[in-house]
Amino acid sequence: MDNRATDRRRHERLYRSNLGLFAPTGLVLVTLASLLAFAPVFQGQINARWAAIADVTEPSRILLGDIQASLAQEMASVGAYVLTEEPLFAGRYRDLRAQERRRMIELGRLALIQSPEVIAAYRTLSTTAEAWHGRATEEEMLAGTLESAEYVERIASEHLMWERLLTTSNDLRDVLLAEENRVRTEIIQFERARRGITTALVGLALLAALAAAWMGKQIQRLRLQAEQRGRELNSLMDRRAHLIRGVTHDVKNPLGVISGYAELLEAGILDESASRNALSRIRDASRSAVHLIDDLLELSLAESGELRLQFEPLDLREQLEMVASEHAVAAAEAGLELTAEIADPLPCVTTDGLRIRQIMGNLLTNAIKYTPAGGRILLAAAAASGNGEPERIIIDVTDTGRGIPEDKLEEIFREFTRLEPGAERGTGLGLTISRRIARILGGEITVKSESGSGSTFTFLLPLQPPPERLRTASATADRQAAG
Repeated sequence: MDNRATDRRRHERLYRSNLGLFAPTGLVLVTLASLLAFAPVFQGQINARWAAIADVTEPSRILLGDIQASLAQEMASVGAYVLTEEPLFAGRYRDLRAQERRRMIELGRLALIQSPEVIAAYRTLSTTAEAWHGRATEEEMLAGTLESAEYVERIASEHLMWERLLTTSNDLRDVLLAEENRVRTEIIQFERARRGITTALVGLALLAALAAAWMGKQIQRLRLQAEQRGRELNSLMDRRAHLIRGVTHDVKNPLGVISGYAELLEAGILDESASRNALSRIRDASRSAVHLIDDLLELSLAESGELRLQFEPLDLREQLEMVASEHAVAAAEAGLELTAEIADPLPCVTTDGLRIRQIMGNLLTNAIKYTPAGGRILLAAAAASGNGEPERIIIDVTDTGRGIPEDKLEEIFREFTRLEPGAERGTGLGLTISRRIARILGGEITVKSESGSGSTFTFLLPLQPPPERLRTASATADRQAAG
């Protein structure tokens, strides 16, 4: 009887234990099921957004960069054709146009599966590009009938259309960047939500395990299993997220399009570092091409006598102090001492203030560029006359830089001349343009230097420009106003 009662009580306790086991066990099971259900959902959303960046947004930005580079090369080809009239550049333009068209089509395909903002920005760019390519200059160049003089008359409108095209392409770039940032923000939000829900579910599992621990070894074993499974699941999710981030990082690097770099990138033979370097050079080359065209056009205008000048009475001291002040920061950043010694007063000068600042800016920029840190630069100006010569202003820019070999003193004023190719950036046209403008103003630029002991560039400026310069400037202004 007692044994039967003992067995009955044991069975009752076991029954009650089993009943008590159902609650924490059920909670653990619900927690695990929730982890298994939520994790793939969140990870699927995260994976889809990483894929959108890797397969849509980043390729769109790459294509846009290629298109911008093609447009820059097209602009350079137009300028080269105008300067040389070589059919080779028209053919180059035609090839670049074909490349651009293919890339625009591919970019359009990618844009259509993105946000309405991206679609609208792409359509604006496409419309602007079609307007750019529908202009008379392109048609005449491809037909071989584009004349330099006609192109010079269109420079203003050409640059206006070009700037509009660059603006619309930059707008699309900004929209694509905003789209990518939006998607990345969503990824971060999903990851935070996933971690929060996972943490909450794991917490519930721990509570259930702690409750089950009071109910014996079986519940303790279940709690330990739940913890272990939770840790394994978290570890798996972290490894997968890390893998996705790593792959995305490796495939999102840009892209290039200029000559050999484009071919190297297409061949896939560059590593990540080399690819980034190639893209930097491509972008730099694109900007340099635009700057080069600007310099070449200005040089062409100066040589053809079409450079627009505005002669007026000028306080030269004020202009020189302005230029010195503008370059003081760059000199200080380069570790140089820039001082100005300008006679007070200076005679009133009739000249073009904008061109004076351009010339002096080029001279000071070169001095800063070629003077080692710790050096000095002096801007000096004074009036001088004598030896039967008319009164004029002598402006000197003296530096303590590396100096110029004697056999290079005149060569530096030639187009595309650099004393150390590759060591300094620039088009190599600054001194050429400055001397041409100085002569148009009736003046001259000379240089005295010895290798290793610095240089002095002297700008000789007459108080009054030659009468023929005044007539030429007036005629040029009238033609440009009529055009």
